[in-house]
Amino acid sequence: MSKKSKTTFCPSCDRPIHVTTSPRLNQRFLCRECRTELEVVDLNPLTLDWAFDFEDTADSPYSDYEDDYHDEDFYRNGQY
Repeated sequence: MSKKSKTTFCPSCDRPIHVTTSPRLNQRFLCRECRTELEVVDLNPLTLDWAFDFEDTADSPYSDYEDDYHDEDFYRNGQY
């Protein structure tokens, strides 16, 4: 009895990645070629994207960054 393998491609180096297990959404893989950490974002068709870790639990993962650049004091103080 042979195991079925699904093939997708690394978004960084475009090398094929063969997945022999039953992948789950948000499951992470490491590309053996370029060592990029990837995450399953769709199961049909199997699609991988770059994996990101966000520690901020606000609505936007960039909320602190956006606040720095949209704050009036930032521009007024000549930091721009």
